[in-house]
Amino acid sequence: MQLKDKILYSLVKGELAGNKKFKNQHKGQSCYIFGNGSSLKGMDLQRFGDKIAIGCNSLFVHSDFDKLDCRYYQIPVSLLFYPYRRYYSKFQRNYLGDLYRKKIRQYKNTNYFTSVSNCLSMRADNVSYTHHFGSTIPDINQCEMDGVFSFMVGGLKAMLGTAIYMGFERAVLVGCDYTFSPRYSSHFFEKGNGIASDISDDMCGDPFFAECQKRIELLTITPDGVESRALKFKTYSEYTKSKAEYKENIDIVDAESLEYLDKMGCYHIR
Repeated sequence: MQLKDKILYSLVKGELAGNKKFKNQHKGQSCYIFGNGSSLKGMDLQRFGDKIAIGCNSLFVHSDFDKLDCRYYQIPVSLLFYPYRRYYSKFQRNYLGDLYRKKIRQYKNTNYFTSVSNCLSMRADNVSYTHHFGSTIPDINQCEMDGVFSFMVGGLKAMLGTAIYMGFERAVLVGCDYTFSPRYSSHFFEKGNGIASDISDDMCGDPFFAECQKRIELLTITPDGVESRALKFKTYSEYTKSKAEYKENIDIVDAESLEYLDKMGCYHIR
């Protein structure tokens, strides 16, 4: 750990210590891990209400979010809740932070985790903080939410680190479209179907998953007709015993949330 990270740790270790209550709290249990992929447009979230869920990023703008037992939520992005922020090359009003703050207040029964860099701008009884302290490559031996948490590279990895820390034995990945073969891009709140990348552009062979599965068993849910070479998989119809029914973003995200996202200029919303 470099000197600057040692200094930061000394300043925030008391803040992080509160996360110890989550250590192995769900030892031996199963959970869902929800990404933000466009595959969620064809899935009925009510079919996934039978296990504890871990969500991330913009999942709570989905109109059926309250049908999940989403007790934990990862927003690993640094400096997300300040009034102004640089998005790509543009410095602008932070509408995304405004939207996330609103949703955190709305869903008070969910425990949120975000970067310790947000601790001055986002305070609430259900918000906790984590940090990597310079360890930015996920390492199963640095998966301590009350210390060095190296899993903060994106929502999926942060959620998997959370599940491991909390002792879950199995996790079913839903809406985690990067695990598909071919890999899919786009989000459920964007307009249109997801975009399939070249077949070689998937997460097959990613050592990250192999390391994680030393501690947790993983299964990913794919749309019908789509496979995963990265993980064991079941299609949506196989897993839920029901048929997929596609819905467009305007059918599953309220107009106000779409307006917030549209103002960011980062997403193809309409």
